[in-house]
Amino acid sequence: MTYTMQIAGLERQLPLCKVTDDLYIGAFVIFGDAELTVACAAELLKRIPADSYDYMLTAEAKSIPLS
Repeated sequence: MTYTMQIAGLERQLPLCKVTDDLYIGAFVIFGDAELTVACAAELLKRIPADSYDYMLTAEAKSIPLS
């Protein structure tokens, strides 16, 4: 089972992971998807231009390639 999602103009098929008996979530993993990482970074730069901040903080794991 997958869930189709449009992210930053790209289509991705997210595998569905069971959380409870009646709840599934789409597993979104940006790590290892260079095309998606670049597209998401470009969309973020449209919202917050690179010259408007000095540092970026992020969680330890999956968001590091995006930062």
